[in-house]
Amino acid sequence: MKMSRWEPRAISASSKKKEFSKGKEKVEEDDVVIIDTIEWADPSIKYTSNELAQRPKPQIPDPCGCTVDGGVCCKDEACVLYACQEECYSCLQVCENRRIQKKQWKNVEVFDAGPKGKGLKVLEDVRKGDFIIEYVGRAIRKAYLERLFSRYKTESRLYIMALDGKFLLDARKRGGLARYINHSCEPNCVVQRWKVFGLLRACIFASRDIKKGEELNFDYRWERHRGRAVTKCHCKSPICRGTLEVSKSIEEEELEKQCRAHWCQPSSIENIGINVINRTIRVFSEEHQEYFAADVCKYDEEKRRHLIIYRGSLEEVWEDLSKEKWELLDEKAEQFVIARKK
Repeated sequence: MKMSRWEPRAISASSKKKEFSKGKEKVEEDDVVIIDTIEWADPSIKYTSNELAQRPKPQIPDPCGCTVDGGVCCKDEACVLYACQEECYSCLQVCENRRIQKKQWKNVEVFDAGPKGKGLKVLEDVRKGDFIIEYVGRAIRKAYLERLFSRYKTESRLYIMALDGKFLLDARKRGGLARYINHSCEPNCVVQRWKVFGLLRACIFASRDIKKGEELNFDYRWERHRGRAVTKCHCKSPICRGTLEVSKSIEEEELEKQCRAHWCQPSSIENIGINVINRTIRVFSEEHQEYFAADVCKYDEEKRRHLIIYRGSLEEVWEDLSKEKWELLDEKAEQFVIARKK
């Protein structure tokens, strides 16, 4: 009989006895609770903040119209829903496009990955394109991203996965086994967003054939965040870029080069207020010892803070510019930036 991927020996890296059953939770390590589904806010509970998101209403997809072929249906991109990375609902019993709904995960095991911390390896051979596991955690509103970075500022590892434009998954203290998948600059897996009842889910697929016992990994491609140091990569790949964060794109480097001589100090901090709205600035980061370009969107006169969006990461942050080291792009260079956006 095929071993259930929820049996203890399919998830534990140590010899200690650990109990776990499908649909239940347990503490995997010091302060981490392993779960197998996304956690949304419970409408019956009154929370102290709106950080945990409410589950959106399900949307039932239209029938795909597939017919049985060789005893199965909806097994590949011949199915219109499969081709659009969306799972079926009102389909035949032999439908193979319900892998996420049925939690058809591969057998995996957590193990000690040395300087990378813990890792996740597969306990069976996996073919390219196979669905391996889903990344689950607490569903957090995107507006609280900066709070998450502040909360985990002193920690060396992050467990935040973007779900879509509205929600993030935080698997730091409550998350699935996919939280243990490490980064690699030459990965064997890729993250794909699939729709299930209208809601996107973050799923791990094999980007090549993977042998039994091999560690799973994907390219995190983190954006550099002001206020957080870069993270050293330990993948040891011949093409390792050195950090989990991606370097600047060619477009960013060109923009930086064109604007290099056009940054200037603000003439008067007291009068900046609304005068810098819709202007481009760059703010200095002590952690990175470099400037980060951003666009100024709003100004809160009462709190005397500006809402700025950092380039690249697209983080929205309310900054008190009177307490920051920053520079303003002159009007001549602003025209170049505007032209680049068109």
